[in-house]
Amino acid sequence: MSSTLPPQAEEQVQRLRRHLKRARGFSLVFLFVSHPLIAAALKERVASWLPSQPLRTIDGLAQAVDVALLAADGEGAAWLDLGRGPDDAVAETQRGQWLARLNEQRAQLEKDWRCALLIQLPEACHAETWRLAPDLWAVRSLALDFPGVWAAQAPVPGRTEADARPAVQLGALPQAQLDEWRRLAPLAEQAPDTVAVYPGLRLVDSLLQAGYLELAREVASQTEDHARRRLALAGAENSEAQRDLSIAHNKIGDLLSAQGDLPGALAAYRKCLDISERLARQDPANAGWQRELSIAHEKIGDLLRAQGDLSGAPAAYRKSLEIRERLARQDPANAGWQRDLSVSHNKIGDLLRAQGDLPGALAAFRKDLEISERLAWQDPSNAGWQRDLCVSFNKLGGVEQALGRLVEARAVYRESLALARRLHTLLGDIPLMVSDLDEALTCLAEVERALGDETTAASLETEAAEIKKPPLVR
Repeated sequence: MSSTLPPQAEEQVQRLRRHLKRARGFSLVFLFVSHPLIAAALKERVASWLPSQPLRTIDGLAQAVDVALLAADGEGAAWLDLGRGPDDAVAETQRGQWLARLNEQRAQLEKDWRCALLIQLPEACHAETWRLAPDLWAVRSLALDFPGVWAAQAPVPGRTEADARPAVQLGALPQAQLDEWRRLAPLAEQAPDTVAVYPGLRLVDSLLQAGYLELAREVASQTEDHARRRLALAGAENSEAQRDLSIAHNKIGDLLSAQGDLPGALAAYRKCLDISERLARQDPANAGWQRELSIAHEKIGDLLRAQGDLSGAPAAYRKSLEIRERLARQDPANAGWQRDLSVSHNKIGDLLRAQGDLPGALAAFRKDLEISERLAWQDPSNAGWQRDLCVSFNKLGGVEQALGRLVEARAVYRESLALARRLHTLLGDIPLMVSDLDEALTCLAEVERALGDETTAASLETEAAEIKKPPLVR
């Protein structure tokens, strides 16, 4: 229920978070990230950590080089985006000019700057940044890499955690599935009605998760063509054939988003949405069609948010929310509908916080928390729902802290920490549990220190340092 970042990125993200929380005065961070979804999720995460002032973003490739644009006063942070835009000679020249100008004015930056400056650059620039800006590189506080291939391992935007499939180890080609599809593909062309669409769809998922993006694109295109042929044979009104085609469009969207083609992904998701809307209108009583329509709206909201469309994204999220509220009212005992509804409130809360609407975010996160508490209470053995509750407490605490309500934040963070400790004990040192526990300990330590309890803060930080040691070293 957090921003869409792959598991491999979490260690880097936590390093960045700890640095920004502890940094005082001038702090320079280089972030080498090319994939737009990773960059958008990372930027949103950074914005959520800032106590009061919004993250200021400067699109360095969209305007003339002017260091005065970076002028900062007080706390917070600025994000200089030199990573977006075409990878052509013009963009390369613009990046070089920015780095050269910043390098010239490094001493002035150190003297006048009173907050963090984060510079986003493409991955390929890492090897040359020190050469283009040696003085600037020498005073860096942190430099982190976020490889684009990690995007193939990220939760697909819009897919709820309940829908997520286990990730295939990067590089592990799903050979058995691939051989089966190669056997079926000629039959699918000759006699479409004898071959189902799902073997191709499952293979696309596996290839996407494993990082074989070009091969996934080839299979996705074949599967989409196959779904069209089946629909032509079955007739335009055949709901199952329509649904198969909508899922094929959806997979194309997933693939394009993993490759960083957000406009292409958005077009594919809209094709999926068109069919989902048609099916939902044809059979309004079909809860499955309604849920798929809610997911289609949510995926479009995720893509619009990643593109920085803060007017279109809320509208898409609201449409998804309205459907989920209706489903939850119709069947209050359906835990799946309730969980979907909590995810919608959570996404809206994330978006409102990124926009600086802290009261709105607080209201959304409280609705999410109410549902998460109910689900966790109904099934204490469900570790997924217990983690949802842990995350919900932590997000609510973050907004309370940002609003300056430290006593309320401390109470919520304590709840999050209790759950994180319990899950860590239950599930062991898996990276996600260690990350959650570290996050809970760090957040509570900050609030305890702000409230004057240095002893408790130091104890929590010691515990956080301890859990990150290898088990044999503890």
